[in-house]
Amino acid sequence: MPESPQFPEIMENATGMKVDADKAYSSVKNRQSLEALGTEDGIMHKVQQKRPSTDEQKENNAEISKIRWIVEQLYCTLNRRFNASRGRYLGIDAV
Repeated sequence: MPESPQFPEIMENATGMKVDADKAYSSVKNRQSLEALGTEDGIMHKVQQKRPSTDEQKENNAEISKIRWIVEQLYCTLNRRFNASRGRYLGIDAV
């Protein structure tokens, strides 16, 4: 099951933090849930049909990409070297 519909529930403990996420989480509902929590929005902006991205959105996506590629590289390595096909979210309390 994809985790994007559960995004608001996953982010309940992220109050006052910055959340960086890829374009799969780009929705008005998700952005509003982050704003309601007082969390800084770091969700990448999707390019919409017949509506080009603004320069600010392009800069924002570039800044988020600089951070996210490090995490994505880890998952790629796990998949290639250890045949890990799924990741599991344990939450802040489980750590």
